[in-house]
Amino acid sequence: MTESTILELLKADRQRFRSNAFWVRFYRDGEDGARVKVTEKLCDKTKEFHAVDCHAVTVFRDIHMAQVNRITTSKSLPCPASPRTPTTFGAFWLTTYLPWIEANKRFSTIRGYKYAWSLYLNDELETKPLSTYSTLECIRTTEKENDSLFSTI
Repeated sequence: MTESTILELLKADRQRFRSNAFWVRFYRDGEDGARVKVTEKLCDKTKEFHAVDCHAVTVFRDIHMAQVNRITTSKSLPCPASPRTPTTFGAFWLTTYLPWIEANKRFSTIRGYKYAWSLYLNDELETKPLSTYSTLECIRTTEKENDSLFSTI
């Protein structure tokens, strides 16, 4: 066997395992509650979908994952309605978070967290229920404050 024949065989073997498609991998909740890794075919390689990082593939991937996430959240069990009043940020800060940081953090960290709470967060978040606060609101709040102390919370 010549060297060129060996190279041709290696290339042919490599092509056999190379896929002409893009795949997306994510975790899904299994029947027994365990996380299961799932791989699904996203699309075939074409002129439009030519590379992993091309715009068309990333947009298609984002659309596909939005559908997967929508299905996952619609399958989740609804939370039972609570007859008691919803927990506010102020109540959570006083009853849960502040005792935890006082038990687990250093004095300087505790002082900084208390300072950030009293200066930036208390007025805006003290009476706001935790259940109504979204990730988008959190991002907007942190962008609005734009302070290095605020980013530590």
